[in-house]
Amino acid sequence: MPSPSMRTAFSSTWDAEAADAIVSTAALYLLPDFWKLVALKRMNGMLKAGGRFFLLDVVFSFPVENHEKALDKWLSAMNQMSGGKMMQEASVHI
Repeated sequence: MPSPSMRTAFSSTWDAEAADAIVSTAALYLLPDFWKLVALKRMNGMLKAGGRFFLLDVVFSFPVENHEKALDKWLSAMNQMSGGKMMQEASVHI
């Protein structure tokens, strides 16, 4: 069960103007699958008609028995593309 603050965040309404765009960067992966769907539906409701949603997140698609090699490869690529600080931050979460 999510914390009361998470329940509050996902049950509140958007009172501001509809948005032209929403950007979500490395955030949804932190949520359980059910809450991902809730968040996506809420964000969709926040967009103007024809608004855009930009998503950059973490999705792994490798056999679990290959996780060490696959994660090392992923972190190495992140280091090359984004630098050591981003790679170190990502390594904390995996």
